Amino acid sequence: MSNVLPLTLKREYFNQILNGTKKEEYREVKPYWVKRLCGIGSTVFEDFHDVVEFIPFPYYFIEFKNGYGRDVPTMMVKCKSIELKRGIETPLGKGDFFVFELETIEWTRNLKTANEKLHE
Repeated sequence: MSNVLPLTLKREYFNQILNGTKKEEYREVKPYWVKRLCGIGSTVFEDFHDVVEFIPFPYYFIEFKNGYGRDVPTMMVKCKSIELKRGIETPLGKGDFFVFELETIEWTRNLKTANEKLHE
């Protein structure tokens, strides 16, 4: 498994990370994300619906894409940490979330599309 986590974002959130106003990204605690984010030593329920002890897989970077395909706006962002926070309020609602703390943007690609749409 690679130490780069690929994530797809809506344009609004992609642009907020790009311009530095969004420093965290969230994913709800669900079986799909539990399987992808829990590293060795984590304790999870058999059905992957909850995490007892969270030790994150060591993702050092997150590759954010705005859409699907080869030529979509993309950026590689250094990931400072991944935490499991319970009962927090996020733009996605209140609940248990994996929280990615973002650092620097390492590189970008195909931003012309994102910037044009940002100014529409």
